[in-house]
Amino acid sequence: MSKIDHANFFVRPALDTAKDLLGKIICRKTENGIVKRWRIIETEAYAGDCPYVFTEKPFYTVGEWVAHENMLMITCFSEKGPDNVVIGSIDGYNGSKAVAEALGIVSGEIYLYDTLWLEDDGTVIEYAAGERSFLPDGDLVNFKIKGSL
Repeated sequence: MSKIDHANFFVRPALDTAKDLLGKIICRKTENGIVKRWRIIETEAYAGDCPYVFTEKPFYTVGEWVAHENMLMITCFSEKGPDNVVIGSIDGYNGSKAVAEALGIVSGEIYLYDTLWLEDDGTVIEYAAGERSFLPDGDLVNFKIKGSL
């Protein structure tokens, strides 16, 4: 298992990042030092030209983990500006609110790489694309591992 280099992984558009996050392992180090791991099984991309993208700080720093209104978001960057990816589901927890609760994150907090990071165990996945979970607009920007939900 290898830790993903945040400095390089997120310097690209949200659509690419959201797809490539599927199957990766999200790791959370708790306050008592225990590391918990879950596989990412659903993501949702918000590109810079999308009206739902957050462009103010702290959503502008590439690779930043931000807890916002019961969602765990990661900021990536494309030529159009900041993009966001929401972690929609992880092993055993469906929906962004359930993800936030499982990870023990608090809205408004920014999480550093020593407490929240990604790992790649080489798992190859197939995914299906669909509309946004809560904002159906015809864009195929919601990605799920096939057969997982």
